[in-house]
Amino acid sequence: MRTVFSAKAPAKLIISGEHAVTYGAPAIAMAINQYVVTTVGWAQQKTVNPVINFNLSALRYAKSHPIKTLFLLANRLQNNYNAFLNGNCSIREVIKKPFELLQYSVTNLLERLQLQLSRSLDIQVDSSIPIGSGLGSSAAVIISCLRSLVHLFKLKWDPSKFLKIGTDIENLQHGKSSGIDLYTSTFGGGVYFNSNYLNQAQKIVLPNFDFKIVNTGMPAATTGECVAKVQDYFLKADLNLISKFSEITSIIKQALITNNRSQFIEAIKENHALLCAIQVVPQKVQAFIEEVEILGGAAKICGAGSVYGDNAGVLLLIGDQSKIAKIAAKYNYKIQDASVDFGGVTIV
Repeated sequence: MRTVFSAKAPAKLIISGEHAVTYGAPAIAMAINQYVVTTVGWAQQKTVNPVINFNLSALRYAKSHPIKTLFLLANRLQNNYNAFLNGNCSIREVIKKPFELLQYSVTNLLERLQLQLSRSLDIQVDSSIPIGSGLGSSAAVIISCLRSLVHLFKLKWDPSKFLKIGTDIENLQHGKSSGIDLYTSTFGGGVYFNSNYLNQAQKIVLPNFDFKIVNTGMPAATTGECVAKVQDYFLKADLNLISKFSEITSIIKQALITNNRSQFIEAIKENHALLCAIQVVPQKVQAFIEEVEILGGAAKICGAGSVYGDNAGVLLLIGDQSKIAKIAAKYNYKIQDASVDFGGVTIV
């Protein structure tokens, strides 16, 4: 009987610190109960020319590739990324097709650990996380892929080691990965995070504030484009911007620890205002949030947002749900529950 293994990795919400975390500011995130599941297994027959069979249900992609072809792909993607770093192309030109991220993840791991295939390998990815919504679907794909393959090869799972590998992989998708998506998906729960001090990341017990999420639609801009666009705000336009984000994150952390709901709502409003200042909140989304605030609630983007278009992915929402539901319906937004995932990436 053929042995297969599956690893499940959760989505994440950034409660505070998006974008600023890339520049050393702290951030707070929580893992939620939406998942990527990667299932891996060996073909029964050994072969001198093994292939990797990919089946990505969410992308409707199913195809087999020889190992040599995948290494050529990985080399091309790395060259694209180097061109991006040198200012010769946009981040959107590095990985042009969504399934290439998984292919690069697999090939990168094989190359780094010098793993050899004597049989063909089957990899299937199933996801309940909407792509490009700000919920960290890329990170969940990477971490679930690494975790399942490490288990298949009977290697020791060292989170610190594979987080570093994952961050290097995610750089090709986002330009510069802060690591917060990967960290939260790996460990689960609530996390106070600083990319400069990974070993000092703290678990936070989240109060029952009845968080909700609202999906405003897939952003027109990619995360990588947003990260590149806001760089000047942090490094040139407002040298105090990192401090401003850090301060509001500190206030939000205190509100969570002390279970102070009113303080939390006011701080989320200020966080939203900072995100508007760096122009990652589309006007339509700003109008929705303004109506939420009039009713005594608060909302903010949870991912990169968008630097053009009307959609900003998923919002974190808190307030009187019965009143806010009417506003959401006017904008054709759907309010959803968001339960905390405490397990992080796990073999299932």
